[in-house]
Amino acid sequence: MGWMDKDKSGTLSFDEFLIGLRGGLNETWMEYVWKAFDKFDKNDSGSVTFADLEGVYTPVSEDASFEKFIEAFGSLDYDNEISWSEWVLHYCGVSASFDNDEHFVLMMKNAWQLE
Repeated sequence: MGWMDKDKSGTLSFDEFLIGLRGGLNETWMEYVWKAFDKFDKNDSGSVTFADLEGVYTPVSEDASFEKFIEAFGSLDYDNEISWSEWVLHYCGVSASFDNDEHFVLMMKNAWQLE
């Protein structure tokens, strides 16, 4: 279980279990995951910060705040940033519910207004 427990919680979440079974992202999915990350990492620091989100992500309510955005992506080291590896790990979990490239790519394009 150790290698599947990505957040080092001592327990295996459903997403961690699915990632362990299905593996990582394929090349097509990784392309869109990178496009989305690149859109948010405005200063090319290798992580998404609150400052990166300003002007790119507009919270529509208090529940959709910058803090909630970063929390949703699972900042594993609780540094209020989303690293590339945390971003990819999040989408590995998300991808477990998609069966084909077409649906995953459509979701990414719609979610982040990607080309």
